[in-house]
Amino acid sequence: MLARQMLARSLISTGRTGSLLQRPLVRSAATTSLTQDESVALLEQQRRRRPNSPHLTVYKAQLTSTLSILNRLTGLALSGGLYVFAGAYLAAPLTGWHLDSATIAEAFGSLNEYTKFVLKTGAALPFTYHSWNGIRHLIWDTASELSLKGGMKHHDNCVLAD
Repeated sequence: MLARQMLARSLISTGRTGSLLQRPLVRSAATTSLTQDESVALLEQQRRRRPNSPHLTVYKAQLTSTLSILNRLTGLALSGGLYVFAGAYLAAPLTGWHLDSATIAEAFGSLNEYTKFVLKTGAALPFTYHSWNGIRHLIWDTASELSLKGGMKHHDNCVLAD
């Protein structure tokens, strides 16, 4: 009722009164009562007509999808590493482990240069890659650079930043 009154007011204000106000605004919908077997058969028929999505292996791997998966994996690795270290740090007094800063620094200092480089790089690369991709997603949240060209530019920036 309210919608019809608003329609009438808008049509009167624009000077277009006519056959729209003469017809009742009624939607026709019919329901049919079905038995349980008929409803199951109808659902099966609808499911057969529904298109299926192709399997992931059908698609050719693209740079955008590969880097998106890599972003998720780096986030998973970083959060998993944080949880493992936090759990070990909380369990250290109960288990007798020494995870204070001085002990960790001394243990890291006793490693050879190659091992230090591998450990530092292994920690820094996922962190920087995930951070740059986070900035890229924040830019996308502002609805800018959503084109394929803009997306590829940001992918290149994220890869080159590492």
